[in-house]
Amino acid sequence: MDRDINIVFDLSGSMAELGKIRILKSLAARLIPLVSRHGDVVHFWGWREAVTPLKGPRDMVLAANNSQGLIDFIGDNGFGGKYLLLSDGLWAAEITDQIKQQVTTTRSCLVAVAIGADANSWSLSQISHGQTMYSSADIVTAVQLLCCADMEVSS
Repeated sequence: MDRDINIVFDLSGSMAELGKIRILKSLAARLIPLVSRHGDVVHFWGWREAVTPLKGPRDMVLAANNSQGLIDFIGDNGFGGKYLLLSDGLWAAEITDQIKQQVTTTRSCLVAVAIGADANSWSLSQISHGQTMYSSADIVTAVQLLCCADMEVSS
Protein backbone atom coordinates (compact mmCIF):
# COMPACT_ATOMS: atom_id res chain seq x y z
CA MET A 1 0.00 0.00 0.00
CA ASP A 2 2.99 2.35 0.46
CA ARG A 3 3.18 2.97 -3.28
CA ASP A 4 -0.60 3.43 -3.68
CA ILE A 5 -1.96 6.93 -4.26
CA ASN A 6 -5.69 7.39 -3.69
CA ILE A 7 -6.97 10.33 -5.71
CA VAL A 8 -10.37 11.39 -4.37
CA PHE A 9 -12.60 13.69 -6.42
CA ASP A 10 -15.29 15.63 -4.58
CA LEU A 11 -18.45 15.00 -6.63
CA SER A 12 -20.87 16.85 -4.38
CA GLY A 13 -23.50 19.23 -5.68
CA SER A 14 -21.35 22.32 -5.04
CA MET A 15 -18.89 21.04 -7.64
CA ALA A 16 -21.51 21.78 -10.35
CA GLU A 17 -20.96 25.51 -9.83
CA LEU A 18 -18.38 27.71 -11.57
CA GLY A 19 -17.20 24.97 -13.94
CA LYS A 20 -15.55 22.92 -11.20
CA ILE A 21 -16.55 19.57 -12.74
CA ARG A 22 -14.73 20.52 -15.96
CA ILE A 23 -11.65 21.37 -13.91
CA LEU A 24 -11.83 17.96 -12.18
CA LYS A 25 -12.11 16.10 -15.49
CA SER A 26 -9.18 18.04 -16.95
CA LEU A 27 -7.00 17.38 -13.91
CA ALA A 28 -7.91 13.67 -13.91
CA ALA A 29 -6.51 13.29 -17.41
CA ARG A 30 -3.21 14.90 -16.30
CA LEU A 31 -2.83 12.94 -13.07
CA ILE A 32 -2.29 9.38 -14.32
CA PRO A 33 0.99 10.01 -16.18
CA LEU A 34 2.15 12.45 -13.53
CA VAL A 35 1.75 10.02 -10.62
CA SER A 36 2.83 6.97 -12.61
CA ARG A 37 6.22 8.59 -13.23
CA HIS A 38 7.03 8.07 -9.57
CA GLY A 39 6.23 4.33 -9.72
CA ASP A 40 3.11 4.65 -7.61
CA VAL A 41 -0.13 2.78 -8.23
CA VAL A 42 -2.98 5.22 -8.82
CA HIS A 43 -6.56 4.65 -7.66
CA PHE A 44 -9.31 7.06 -8.66
CA TRP A 45 -12.24 7.52 -6.30
CA GLY A 46 -15.42 9.59 -6.41
CA TRP A 47 -16.76 11.04 -3.17
CA ARG A 48 -20.54 11.16 -3.21
CA GLU A 49 -22.65 9.36 -0.58
CA ALA A 50 -19.70 7.02 -0.12
CA VAL A 51 -16.27 6.95 -1.71
CA THR A 52 -16.43 4.61 -4.70
CA PRO A 53 -13.99 3.65 -7.49
CA LEU A 54 -13.93 5.64 -10.73
CA LYS A 55 -12.81 4.18 -14.06
CA GLY A 56 -12.10 7.62 -15.47
CA PRO A 57 -13.41 11.15 -16.02
CA ARG A 58 -16.61 9.89 -17.65
CA ASP A 59 -17.62 8.34 -14.32
CA MET A 60 -17.59 11.77 -12.68
CA VAL A 61 -21.29 12.28 -12.09
CA LEU A 62 -22.32 14.78 -9.43
CA ALA A 63 -24.60 13.76 -6.57
CA ALA A 64 -25.40 14.56 -2.97
CA ASN A 65 -22.38 14.23 -0.72
CA ASN A 66 -22.11 12.53 2.64
CA SER A 67 -19.14 13.89 4.57
CA GLN A 68 -18.99 10.74 6.66
CA GLY A 69 -18.18 8.83 3.46
CA LEU A 70 -14.69 10.35 3.23
CA ILE A 71 -14.04 9.86 6.94
CA ASP A 72 -15.04 6.18 6.70
CA PHE A 73 -12.96 5.68 3.54
CA ILE A 74 -9.79 6.94 5.21
CA GLY A 75 -10.48 4.78 8.28
CA ASP A 76 -11.27 1.67 6.22
CA ASN A 77 -8.00 1.90 4.28
CA GLY A 78 -5.99 1.50 7.47
CA PHE A 79 -2.73 3.10 8.50
CA GLY A 80 -0.40 5.04 6.27
CA GLY A 81 -2.65 5.80 3.31
CA LYS A 82 -1.82 8.50 0.77
CA TYR A 83 -4.68 10.69 -0.43
CA LEU A 84 -4.90 13.51 -2.93
CA LEU A 85 -8.24 15.26 -2.37
CA LEU A 86 -9.55 17.55 -5.11
CA SER A 87 -12.38 19.55 -3.57
CA ASP A 88 -13.91 22.95 -2.96
CA GLY A 89 -13.94 22.25 0.79
CA LEU A 90 -17.50 23.52 1.16
CA TRP A 91 -18.58 21.56 4.20
CA ALA A 92 -19.34 22.36 7.86
CA ALA A 93 -16.46 23.24 10.21
CA GLU A 94 -17.04 20.14 12.35
CA ILE A 95 -16.43 17.96 9.28
CA THR A 96 -13.00 19.57 8.90
CA ASP A 97 -12.18 18.52 12.47
CA GLN A 98 -13.43 14.97 11.87
CA ILE A 99 -11.43 14.53 8.66
CA LYS A 100 -8.30 15.92 10.32
CA GLN A 101 -8.77 13.56 13.29
CA GLN A 102 -9.19 10.52 11.01
CA VAL A 103 -6.08 11.42 9.01
CA THR A 104 -4.09 11.82 12.24
CA THR A 105 -5.47 8.62 13.81
CA THR A 106 -4.60 6.51 10.75
CA ARG A 107 -1.21 8.24 10.29
CA SER A 108 -2.21 8.96 6.72
CA CYS A 109 -1.02 11.70 4.40
CA LEU A 110 -3.72 13.81 2.77
CA VAL A 111 -2.87 16.61 0.37
CA ALA A 112 -5.75 18.93 -0.54
CA VAL A 113 -6.10 20.70 -3.88
CA ALA A 114 -8.59 23.57 -3.99
CA ILE A 115 -11.00 23.51 -6.91
CA GLY A 116 -12.88 26.66 -7.84
CA ALA A 117 -12.75 30.34 -6.97
CA ASP A 118 -15.14 29.78 -4.05
CA ALA A 119 -13.06 27.02 -2.42
CA ASN A 120 -12.88 27.13 1.38
CA SER A 121 -9.13 27.54 1.79
CA TRP A 122 -9.29 27.33 5.58
CA SER A 123 -11.03 23.94 5.62
CA LEU A 124 -8.75 22.49 2.96
CA SER A 125 -5.56 23.74 4.60
CA GLN A 126 -6.63 22.35 7.99
CA ILE A 127 -6.87 18.79 6.63
CA SER A 128 -3.89 18.95 4.28
CA HIS A 129 -0.37 17.70 5.01
CA GLY A 130 1.61 20.46 6.68
CA GLN A 131 -1.54 22.59 6.70
CA THR A 132 -0.74 23.63 3.14
CA MET A 133 -3.51 23.66 0.56
CA TYR A 134 -2.62 23.73 -3.13
CA SER A 135 -4.41 25.39 -6.02
CA SER A 136 -5.23 23.37 -9.14
CA ALA A 137 -2.42 25.29 -10.90
CA ASP A 138 0.00 23.79 -8.34
CA ILE A 139 -1.15 20.20 -8.74
CA VAL A 140 2.31 19.04 -9.86
CA THR A 141 3.80 20.24 -6.56
CA ALA A 142 0.98 18.59 -4.60
CA VAL A 143 1.52 15.26 -6.35
CA GLN A 144 5.29 15.39 -5.86
CA LEU A 145 4.80 16.04 -2.14
CA LEU A 146 2.39 13.12 -1.85
CA CYS A 147 4.57 10.73 -3.84
CA CYS A 148 7.57 11.54 -1.66
CA ALA A 149 5.70 11.78 1.67
CA ASP A 150 7.36 9.89 4.48
CA MET A 151 3.95 9.23 6.08
CA GLU A 152 4.72 11.20 9.22
CA VAL A 153 1.66 13.22 10.13
CA SER A 154 2.16 16.93 10.64
CA SER A 155 0.02 18.79 13.10
